Amino acid sequence: MRTVSATQLARNTREVLDAVAVQRETVEITRNDLVVARISPVEIATDSTEPSQSQSAFSLALGRMERARKA
Repeated sequence: MRTVSATQLARNTREVLDAVAVQRETVEITRNDLVVARISPVEIATDSTEPSQSQSAFSLALGRMERARKA
């Protein structure tokens, strides 16, 4: 599990959220060396052949993030 300070999170929010969303990594947030929060990926149901609403929204958001990063 990755740990970042609140300051690092503020400076690198996009990278931390990408690690959570794309790499499915849980990240602990610390302040003054104490864990104050944990960001973890949302579990997405994969048992159906049709993409769920959350999968579709996630795919759209990820595509927008990638296009914005390239612009």
